[in-house]
Amino acid sequence: MKKYFILAALLISSVVSAQQAAYRIYEEGQKLFDAGNYAEAIAKFDATIKADPDYFEAYCDRARANMALGKNDLAGPDLDKCISLNAKYYQGFYYRAQLEQKNGSDAAAIKDYGSAIALNTALTDAYLQRGSLFMKDPVTNGAKAKSDFDAVIKADPKNAAAYYQRALYYRSINDQTNALTDLNSCITNDATNKEAYYLRAVIESAQAKNDAAIADYSKAITLGKNDTDVYLGRAAVYSTAGKIPEAIRDYSTLLETLHSLNPDLYRKRGELYFQQANYPYAVKDFTKGLQLKRDDITLTYDRGLTYYKMGKTKFPSAEIDLKKVLDLDPKNATASRTLASMYFDQQKWQDAIDAINNAIKNSATGDDYDLRGKCYYQLNNKKAACDDLTKAESLGCKTAAADRLNAGCR
Repeated sequence: MKKYFILAALLISSVVSAQQAAYRIYEEGQKLFDAGNYAEAIAKFDATIKADPDYFEAYCDRARANMALGKNDLAGPDLDKCISLNAKYYQGFYYRAQLEQKNGSDAAAIKDYGSAIALNTALTDAYLQRGSLFMKDPVTNGAKAKSDFDAVIKADPKNAAAYYQRALYYRSINDQTNALTDLNSCITNDATNKEAYYLRAVIESAQAKNDAAIADYSKAITLGKNDTDVYLGRAAVYSTAGKIPEAIRDYSTLLETLHSLNPDLYRKRGELYFQQANYPYAVKDFTKGLQLKRDDITLTYDRGLTYYKMGKTKFPSAEIDLKKVLDLDPKNATASRTLASMYFDQQKWQDAIDAINNAIKNSATGDDYDLRGKCYYQLNNKKAACDDLTKAESLGCKTAAADRLNAGCR
């Protein structure tokens, strides 16, 4: 009997010794992991598991190290093993949820974050990550997302990321007031959050708070948000605020630094050059836009109008573009009016009448009748001239009364 007790004691001693050895190796692996030496850490976790195949923490941390190295395919089986060995180890569910989130398995990630939270209700990052996944479908899951963000903020009132995520929720339900409040809190707790400054600028610009919006767009850029959205947003606010050179600068950054191939950006910059009466640069931008978007009506019209503004030497080019607009859109009253005005300037009275007739047919104004009346007067058709000028005055044309007087109308 004594012999069996000795054997049992030796066996227990051997098991304890193996467990102690596994623990020491595991600790070494943890230190290597914390230092960012993931490959070496994996070797230690391998040795830990060899010494103790039931060491569930080693499976979890080996998975984490492989995830850090981008070897997600190796991480999954280890996390599954960890959970199978200890279904109460919340870290296993939490890191498996992170892996599933990376792999785009949102439903599985949401479920595992829920399991982690059930085991550790203080796990604020699990709430935050689950809430961000819920926000991918705010119509269906927005309320669940908000509940998760509320939980984070209640536990950690200075959690900037939670305020930012909740601001996105408020934006999704068009509650701009609460969105701004949360963005303010986010920035108060993390003054480096470039996305928060950008989103706040978007809301401020929609509320016509131009100076505040410009400041926030600029801060986002300073913090490193150098993408299309931020420059496009700031350029739009600069334009609205009448800061044309600044708006041009931002569109130039989009086109020449970020190398955008969006024809609308050439159009917008061209229109700003037009406002400055910098017609050659405006024509250049409209032409580049048309190279990217052939037969675009707005770009074609804008270039035609610019040629018209450049004077008589450019009238032939203007005529080509304006007629092209009417080929593409026969009811385009704006192009008809511009073409009529150009013909009037050239004293081509009948051509002007033909062009303005199209505008009157599709969208008559007092100015249209006034122009046609003056053309009829030049063609010695006094009755038609007076009829049109009288009609123009009745429609509120400011110059019609004087034009009637000049035409000798009663």
